[in-house]
Amino acid sequence: MSQRSFCYNWIVKSKENLILVHSFPTNSILLEGLIAFLDDYFKVYFIDLPGFTKKSPLDRNKVSLKFYSDYISAEIEKLNLDKYIIGGISFGFIVVNEAKLDRKKCKAILAVEPYINNKFLHLSFLKRFLYTHLLDDIFTDKFAKKVWESPHVENILRFLMGEPNNADVLLKELDYRTFFQTAKILMNNNKNPKYRDDMPYVLWINKNDTTISADKIIDEFLTKIKKLLVRFNDVDHYPKDMSKKYFKSKIKKQDVLESIEWINSFNV
Repeated sequence: MSQRSFCYNWIVKSKENLILVHSFPTNSILLEGLIAFLDDYFKVYFIDLPGFTKKSPLDRNKVSLKFYSDYISAEIEKLNLDKYIIGGISFGFIVVNEAKLDRKKCKAILAVEPYINNKFLHLSFLKRFLYTHLLDDIFTDKFAKKVWESPHVENILRFLMGEPNNADVLLKELDYRTFFQTAKILMNNNKNPKYRDDMPYVLWINKNDTTISADKIIDEFLTKIKKLLVRFNDVDHYPKDMSKKYFKSKIKKQDVLESIEWINSFNV
């Protein structure tokens, strides 16, 4: 057995803690298959943002990036982990990147198909127009609720997002205010994030992603981040199949193990 193989086996047996934050507009229920896949390598602690499940209600707080990041910071403290890796999927990345992270405890940031700001979205002119102008100018709370309760809402979601898996679960769990207000954040955010010079970043990205501009994001990370590992996968931004089998077929085991080993090289 090679030294590298021995190291991989040791890593899997002594799983790292992974705190994971979902993409927009998903949650732990829709991403159950991804959690099961990652659980082969990590001890996964999944945090649902307020308003994205019935169990994490919004409590009528004003939705903002700061609100979400502050919530994540508080939830991390509650977990009281000695060491952890924190991961954000798409919109979840910008949320965890803005959160308060203790460098003595946080070993690295895992960016999975990361959303950075609206300049890095790969959208058609029509979708960008609808997202920006309809969300800003038309959607009052009363109208948004009517749209959410409309029998055509699944078709609207399919047009805006592709073909979301288990749209019925999404509609049942997600608070409609959360959906529309978070979508406004996504479309109106043109702020460049502050990357953490003292923190290693691992980028997992599909170069053929149709929702984000993968090439621009890769260039951004290579230019702005000092400690960076990039690994490629074939995961769709909004997969029709969200089973463990799907993620296992799209993300290479070797890439996961090398990511863990690389992170640990900064934390000996």
